[in-house]
Amino acid sequence: METEKALQIVFEKLIEENSIPSKIRNINNVEHAEYCELINAINFLIESYKINPNIPKKLALAFVDISNYFFVSNLNYSEEDLERFEDYGIELSALGQKLFS
Repeated sequence: METEKALQIVFEKLIEENSIPSKIRNINNVEHAEYCELINAINFLIESYKINPNIPKKLALAFVDISNYFFVSNLNYSEEDLERFEDYGIELSALGQKLFS
C-alpha cells in the first residue's frame, strides 16, 4: 500500500460524507470488511510515519474525538452492534495514540 492510498482510505472511512461514523448515525450498514480496510490503512500509516514524522493536519483531524463518534445511543441497534461500535471506537483511539506518539 502507498501512503496516499492509505490516507485516502482513512479520510473516506472517518471524515467524508459516507464515513463509518456517518453510517452509524444514519443507521446504514457498516460492513466489518470496511472497518478492517480502515484498520489496515491506519496500521500502514503508523509504520510510514515512524520514518517520516510530518503527519498531515487532515489526518490529525480524522482522529479528533474519534471514540465519541462510536459511542451512540441505541438508534435501533442491537446490543451486539452497540458493543461492536464501542469496540471500534476504543481500538481507533488506541491506534490514534500510537500514530501520534
